[in-house]
Amino acid sequence: MDIMRKFVIVSLLTKDCPTTFQKTDWPLHLTLARPFLSPDSNEELIQKVTLACANQTPLVTRGVSRALFDRYQRKIAATEVEHTPELLRLHTQIRDAIGPVQAVGESYDTFRPHVSDQAAEAIEVGQIITLDSVSLVEMDGNNRYVFHIADLK
Repeated sequence: MDIMRKFVIVSLLTKDCPTTFQKTDWPLHLTLARPFLSPDSNEELIQKVTLACANQTPLVTRGVSRALFDRYQRKIAATEVEHTPELLRLHTQIRDAIGPVQAVGESYDTFRPHVSDQAAEAIEVGQIITLDSVSLVEMDGNNRYVFHIADLK
């Protein structure tokens, strides 16, 4: 029986952030693929995400509205970002590349791009953000491990 591990795929917006952190210490990020369970090895996931990002250039979007998201039985403050065709294409390419997975929590199929507020950091409405990388993050209990960053060129 394959061991299922929990992952999420994000674009980190905080430069030079640590590659390991607690679940309460996330740097600013935009989630590109919601948390999922997979039996794939790190190498297999790296290969899939690298393929999905192979011809992808950095994306520019902006904060468009403030919102509260229901997560884990609490409200999470966030800034929704412009849902551009390029952002949707990257999301779809990543989902298609990693293939069928078991969703964790909410439906894996919905994509509502946003940046959750983190500690004292948040994206403002109207603020321009550039997504120039895609990060694979393993979610193990309270620990988060960024084990691969694919630069968008």
